[in-house]
Amino acid sequence: MNIRSAAGLAGLAFCIFGSIGSYSAHAEDFRQKYLQGKMLFKQKLYTDTLREMRRLQKTPRGQRHFGVHYHIAVSLYFRGNIRESRRFLKKSWSLAKRTRHRASVRRVMQRVSALFGRVVFRAVPQAGSRIRLKLQATENLHHPHKKLVLRMLKKRWSTVGVNLDGQPVYLPQGAYRIEMGRPTCHKLAF
Repeated sequence: MNIRSAAGLAGLAFCIFGSIGSYSAHAEDFRQKYLQGKMLFKQKLYTDTLREMRRLQKTPRGQRHFGVHYHIAVSLYFRGNIRESRRFLKKSWSLAKRTRHRASVRRVMQRVSALFGRVVFRAVPQAGSRIRLKLQATENLHHPHKKLVLRMLKKRWSTVGVNLDGQPVYLPQGAYRIEMGRPTCHKLAF
């Protein structure tokens, strides 16, 4: 064996093992960031968990990782974004490989279904406009998460308004009185 072929083999071995080392560094980085996101989740820092997990979701490994999507879904649920939470729960259901993963997704979906009902506002015939609504619960809500979401919706609907594009809005289960904040000529369908 001459010197050139030995140097070529050494270079080839360096390229192969160097790329494997680089891959394991990326995998270890993903694992560390995922564990950091899980730790933030256990501490109930849902905004920070969302930030960390959404960064991981943009990676190729994160796009097919059950835990990333599941933690995003549950964090969105606790932040009051029910529609996005349901979307990520469906994605995590499709990524679940173990029965305990499917059971945990099923538990959260049942909780969302038990606490929140779906309402769709549509404007006839004008679509894409906003209307300000005053939302008032006619009965007391006892569940703390229902109270939190209702408080957020009341504030948002009275200042920004409701988008009348036919997208579903998830209200806490209960009875409500809805008043229009300003007179409009819209015909609404509930």
